[in-house]
Amino acid sequence: MKITAAFSFCLIFISVGGDVSKEIPDYKDVDTKELLAWKAPEELENDYPYYLSGYDEDNSPIWISEMGKWDTRKSVESGPQREKNFKKYILQFLKRCSESVHSKSTSAIPVTEFNLIIDMAGYSVRQTATPNAIGMVLWMARQFEQAFGDNLKLGYIVNANFVFTSVWNLMKPILGANIYKIDVFGSNKDRWIPAILKTFPKSQIPA
Repeated sequence: MKITAAFSFCLIFISVGGDVSKEIPDYKDVDTKELLAWKAPEELENDYPYYLSGYDEDNSPIWISEMGKWDTRKSVESGPQREKNFKKYILQFLKRCSESVHSKSTSAIPVTEFNLIIDMAGYSVRQTATPNAIGMVLWMARQFEQAFGDNLKLGYIVNANFVFTSVWNLMKPILGANIYKIDVFGSNKDRWIPAILKTFPKSQIPA
């Protein structure tokens, strides 16, 4: 089956009820204190890496997510508890991003925004090749939209391939105006490294 046909089928499935967003509240409704105190299973931390990399010249945090390694399908197909934990993990990631703005904020120089670099290296069609996996990706897009709001300063997506571009096109309507803060690049480092260096220190370039 061609990729485009697979995505079309997924969209039809989702439109008639293939929604995976159950039990876990949306980002805007979640209990922040409780979520930040939650200890994610080690398996999730290994399978879905992200980290606070540093700060830009304005002391805005720079987060890096190695999302090309994130096998969304694995969590969707590993049972309801794993799926629930995965969604909590996503929300915790976003809360950590938004709450990190306070780490270097002062009354004299307030910090209200964070930066995000998403590395899509290694992303494959298998990771989102089922209706439920695509449904999860769209749920994630809704959470990102709520988290970004006025909090996202700049976003960069690097090493994006054709598979991700298809998924990104599904996500863009959900992300709304946030897409204008996000630049998407392919695997050519000669293009995306200079773009990132215009705003971030060299130490913040993904390996």
